[in-house]
Amino acid sequence: MKFMHISDVHLGARPDPGRPYSAQRKEELWETLRRVLCRAKESRIDFLFITGDLFHRQPIPKELGRLCGWLEEIGGTKVMITAGNHDYLKRGCGYWGMAWPDNVCFLDSAQVMRRRLQAGKTDVYIYGNSYHARENTDRIYDNLVPGTEPGIHILLGHGGDERHIPMDYRRIEEAGFHYVALGHIHRPHIFSSRMAYAGALEPIDRLDTGPHGYIEGEIDDGVPAGEGTKIRFVEAASRRYVPAELMWTPQKRMGQLQQELAKKIEESGKEHLYTICLKGRYQPGRRPDVRRLLEFDQVCAAEDKTQADYDMEKLYSQNQGQLLGEYLEAFRGRELDEEEELAREYGVEALLETRGPS
Repeated sequence: MKFMHISDVHLGARPDPGRPYSAQRKEELWETLRRVLCRAKESRIDFLFITGDLFHRQPIPKELGRLCGWLEEIGGTKVMITAGNHDYLKRGCGYWGMAWPDNVCFLDSAQVMRRRLQAGKTDVYIYGNSYHARENTDRIYDNLVPGTEPGIHILLGHGGDERHIPMDYRRIEEAGFHYVALGHIHRPHIFSSRMAYAGALEPIDRLDTGPHGYIEGEIDDGVPAGEGTKIRFVEAASRRYVPAELMWTPQKRMGQLQQELAKKIEESGKEHLYTICLKGRYQPGRRPDVRRLLEFDQVCAAEDKTQADYDMEKLYSQNQGQLLGEYLEAFRGRELDEEEELAREYGVEALLETRGPS
């Protein structure tokens, strides 16, 4: 039996609102799903497992109509869908009463349900559930075991943190399922050949770093559960979020920094999105304007972690009996943590600015 496992597609999301590429990213989520469905059809995949958060919130009829048209086109592949904590089944949700194509099975129960289907002559038992609220703290998978009937047994789960179905991963992995398809965690993670998080199909947040895509696998039911399962991660996302660090010195100018950033983007890929962390030291009164890095369309966020190149002891000795000296006195004689050092620096800078040019 050949299968594909995707999760956390978040159709309808608009990543990084306010950035030039945001509207395009919203459509890219759909385009990537479309490519995966075409792959399923071309490879004659028996089952496609979608383990929650297919939509970023409850879908509207127009979105469901678009999705169903695509799913119907891959009629040779059976599609199993569960709802996650983002697209949970609340009253009036478009999922209720949806006329899915014949090849689609939506596991809409809040408790784990089981469906029996076939791949060729092999019986395939699918276990899964959907969220009916934003949160679910019940450990509903920990004690779950597959039935004893001959065939292939698959569990579809969504969660893994304290507020979203906590899991004992070892117990679930050793329960006896041929494969456990997990969703909710956006970074892909393969525990073993028989259990994995597919991760988000496309990254939707700058914290979603690293590759994103889906799991592709094959199960031979002629051997004990797990031993006949082979899986691999397939990168499919159109972009990545890439953390990048730049260094500032008192001698540097913003034009130079922008040139360095342009070179880094050219080398790492113009299609990707970058979160910039600017480090180093700056000359007092010449703090770098990190906002100018956001002029690059590929930059989604820029953080200024630079520190002023002050001689604090010299400033203190020159300003005793004045407001600045009294301010610095409060920090003397003890070791400062990072937050205190930052507070001291911002305070000094503010007090120096109130003086105006000397």
